[in-house]
Amino acid sequence: MRRYNPLINGVNSRTYNSAFLLGAITTTITTLLAVHFSKMSSDRMEETNNCTLERKQLFCHIKSSAYTRNAEIVLQTFTSTLVIHYFLFFIFGAGGSSLSAYYKPSYNDVRAVSTTAIIIVLTNLLFYYTIILTGRGKSPPVYDLLHSVFEQYGYAKRNVSKDKQSSKDNTE
Repeated sequence: MRRYNPLINGVNSRTYNSAFLLGAITTTITTLLAVHFSKMSSDRMEETNNCTLERKQLFCHIKSSAYTRNAEIVLQTFTSTLVIHYFLFFIFGAGGSSLSAYYKPSYNDVRAVSTTAIIIVLTNLLFYYTIILTGRGKSPPVYDLLHSVFEQYGYAKRNVSKDKQSSKDNTE
């Protein structure tokens, strides 16, 4: 069986100190992202006081329930944690210290990690698709779904001026 060689050799989780260091990096980045997602959610709560527009933003649907807000933050934090672990695995080969018997990762391990990453992406898409579908009552176009997911993770900017213009048009 062919072994997988990480991009950077020498930094791995074979010793206690390296495992602690990589664990601390993972925990720190995950915590920062969880705080970031929570703050981003709170900021949007303040920005989107007018969620009565005909074409609601995804966040307006999420805002409507504390359950969906909490579920979104859990999903975002879980996804981010896995991305961080996968990044450390591909770059440093980290993650083996949690195994009961350490072995060098093989391409089967890489395939399993990649498959799990695809499942997580599909879970995110399904979660946001369900939120949009229940809020709007109709299926969103694929572009709107992808843009909404990137927007919720902070990778795409929301066009606030369009929303404000629409609300001005509705009040006049």
